[in-house]
This record gives sequence, structure tokens and C-alpha cells, in this order.
Amino acid sequence: MSELRKKGLVVKDPVDADAEATLFFVQLEAGPKLLLGLNNFYVITRYNRSINYAMAVWGLASEIRSAKSVR
Repeated sequence: MSELRKKGLVVKDPVDADAEATLFFVQLEAGPKLLLGLNNFYVITRYNRSINYAMAVWGLASEIRSAKSVR
């Protein structure tokens, strides 16, 4: 993360300077979007290298989190 910050990356949420991170693009209906992948992204893509797979897992986790907060 510190290397990305040295290159000018600014993130809105706090991220440890020593966190391993990667930048990647996804294509959305509104156009391309730049995202930051942290440890969970790495873990998911070790099982399946597809960014689409990782985004599907992230989307499912977000839906589960939202459903739990409604209860």
C-alpha cells in the first residue's frame, strides 16, 4: 500500500501502509472502474484467478452482509 501511495494513490477508507494491495479494473455498465484489492481479494483469486469470480464472491458477501443488517 505504501508503494501505491508513493505513486499518488488516495483511498477514502483507512488502509494500513504495510498492507499488500493491487489495483485492477472492472467493466461496469457505466464504464470501467478502478478497484483496490487487499488480502481477501488475494485469497479469493488464489482459488480462482478470475476477477469476475472474485467480484461475484464480493457481491454475494455484500448481499449477505446487507441481509444480516436488516434483521
